[in-house]
Amino acid sequence: MKKVSGFIIMMFVCSFVLAPWGRPMAAAVKEEVTTLVIQVHEKGFSDASGKRIEGIIPIPKTSTVKIVFEYADANEEEHEFAVMLPYDEEVYSDLLSPKNRRVEISFVTGKAGERYEVYCIMDCEAMDNLVDLFLVTHSGMLENPRF
Repeated sequence: MKKVSGFIIMMFVCSFVLAPWGRPMAAAVKEEVTTLVIQVHEKGFSDASGKRIEGIIPIPKTSTVKIVFEYADANEEEHEFAVMLPYDEEVYSDLLSPKNRRVEISFVTGKAGERYEVYCIMDCEAMDNLVDLFLVTHSGMLENPRF
């Protein structure tokens, strides 16, 4: 009985002593982040080269996605964005404006086939053009990323 209780005490002590060593190992694994840079202007969304974004943008499943919104609006309006996640959850950006020209939204994607909608939530002149941007998760690698 003494050997069993001694073993249990030893395991209990070891778990506290060795636990801190396990955490840095897990933190050392680098997570891949997919970054989409999107320019925002009165005509809608465009990619970093200025080409208008239309249709569906593929994103990897079960990974972190960071959307960077860059201010390219000539009429000096303010914008704030939301990403509608599956299951009716939303994440929001900070205010994008002439004084705050770059904002980000990050989220973790789920399984393949899930849809994420990006849109402006501010009442602005460009609001009708800053909707219907869809991201859809896929199971493979991006062969021809647009960003």
